[in-house]
Amino acid sequence: MRKGALLLAVLLVLLLNGCDESNTIIKLRFVRYPNKIVYILGQDEELDLAGGKIGIMIKSGREIVCPLLPPQIHGDCDNFTITTNTDFTKEGVYIVKISRGDTLFVEYPIQVIDIDKFIDSLDDSE
Repeated sequence: MRKGALLLAVLLVLLLNGCDESNTIIKLRFVRYPNKIVYILGQDEELDLAGGKIGIMIKSGREIVCPLLPPQIHGDCDNFTITTNTDFTKEGVYIVKISRGDTLFVEYPIQVIDIDKFIDSLDDSE
């Protein structure tokens, strides 16, 4: 009987804790952008998120800081989706979106450049 009552008490605590609105995520923010935001046409072929950190703002006022790399597989730092329209074969400015769920996201721009054109433009400015 005692074990049953203890088990019921533990389950109630877990259930009530899960319903605590103060643990609701209200916002995402960049704590630090990824190190790499400029990519070289013909050299770079994929997004590099190293150095990036996302802050998860909780309704209680607490913030959880999550590194973007290595990918998190458990805890508060899981369940991020990374999407981008980047075409590494074309020069341009592209948007990287990091989201959690349907309504929480942050975005930042990256640029794919033709390094030869860039160097030429520096030579022309002298």
